[in-house]
Amino acid sequence: MARRWFRCFARQPAASLRLVCFPHAGGAASFFFPWAKPFSPSVEVWAIRYPGREDRPAEEPLAGIEAMAGEIAHALTVLADRPIVLFGHSMGALVAFETARHRDRLAGGAPVTRLIASSSPAPISTGLARTRGTDDASLRRDLRQGGGTSDAVLDHPELLEIVLETLRADYRRLNGYRPLPGATTGAPITVIGGSDDPTVDDGDLAAWQAHTTSTFDRHIFTGGHFHLADTLPAIVALVTRELAS
Repeated sequence: MARRWFRCFARQPAASLRLVCFPHAGGAASFFFPWAKPFSPSVEVWAIRYPGREDRPAEEPLAGIEAMAGEIAHALTVLADRPIVLFGHSMGALVAFETARHRDRLAGGAPVTRLIASSSPAPISTGLARTRGTDDASLRRDLRQGGGTSDAVLDHPELLEIVLETLRADYRRLNGYRPLPGATTGAPITVIGGSDDPTVDDGDLAAWQAHTTSTFDRHIFTGGHFHLADTLPAIVALVTRELAS
């Protein structure tokens, strides 16, 4: 049952560690399909399969970020025969952070080796405190301004409705997320962001430093909120260096 949370697009039997990737709000595991091949065989890339989307459509989505992180943290035990690094984009960074915290406290469970947070305000950042609009007009605006959603989906009423409902549910999770004051993980944190991201500024990214009791570093790439699509080779190079350190 634990493996229902994970998808691996390319197995690497000789891998020395596993990179587990958490999708953004409205996103799904397939977002990380392009990541399967660029990494060396020493890195096996896995993606989190959130319930209620893609190949888990009949499953009821979990109510909140903390609840989802708790289940994922326990499920990760099936992958913990090798070191685990968590990568989260946007909302996924917050789910990954809470997952890392759960792994820190899990009896007999190996903690994660590193957390890489992409394009997300830190849990304590004032940028996270704003309420995200969940009406159709607000969701459509965010989809068009944020990028990451193809015109084929935006211009297709039936597909767009599915995306809107998924995004709406994720925004409600974000609006209800209340991290504990002083919440930290023992994992080192690496933060990356886009230079032209209208939703996350450098202060939001820098605030992640308060959430680790280990080392912290920050990197900015050219692009917006979904800079990953255009900077994948540079991201792979950075992640590879971070994993080797």
